[in-house]
Amino acid sequence: TWKWELVIYLWIAGIAGGAFFTAFLIDRFTGRKHEQLPKIAVFTGVPLVLLGSLLLVFDLGEQLRAWHLFTRFRLGSPMSMGSWILLLFALNGVVMIALWWSKSFEPEEVRLTVLSGVASVIRPAAAVVGILSWIEFVLAVLLIAYTGVLLSATNQPMWSGVLLLPALFVASAISTGMALLVLVMRTGLGRLVDLLFGGKGEPVPSETLHTMG
Repeated sequence: TWKWELVIYLWIAGIAGGAFFTAFLIDRFTGRKHEQLPKIAVFTGVPLVLLGSLLLVFDLGEQLRAWHLFTRFRLGSPMSMGSWILLLFALNGVVMIALWWSKSFEPEEVRLTVLSGVASVIRPAAAVVGILSWIEFVLAVLLIAYTGVLLSATNQPMWSGVLLLPALFVASAISTGMALLVLVMRTGLGRLVDLLFGGKGEPVPSETLHTMG
């Protein structure tokens, strides 16, 4: 029996994946004119995925055995696939956040603090952010689609064998992910993300909203 923890997980994981899916495509199709969008999507999506993972572990009933999900990779198991997708999406996102953050320090800064010292160490790896973005995009596609696959693979009459169920979850994730991006831009959290990654804390241009539409 799936309880409220699973319901919330399905919702917020879809939001996280849909937000990056949308942000990545908008940035790419506009010639990298909206680089702030993927940063917002990752910065808000990773905590949502981590929260969803905690809810999954809590729902298991045997929380101390949750690590067993990562002892092997079972391609034919939606549960195994989903666990690995969540883990890789979150880890890849954390690395991207760290690399973006390291670029917010000036290269000529002397290692006066622990933070600037850490930033100077990891800054050379920032060149791979583009590759990591593509990896995160693929993981986002898998994240927003696999839930529908999981439900259609159950033996429940309402879900079993419904071929369009994954497509429904993809559409839902994209719409709610875009809603999250709009909410962040309208509440000023976008300025905070911009400051964190070395910007001047400027609001997201209104042009971005039109492009999203």
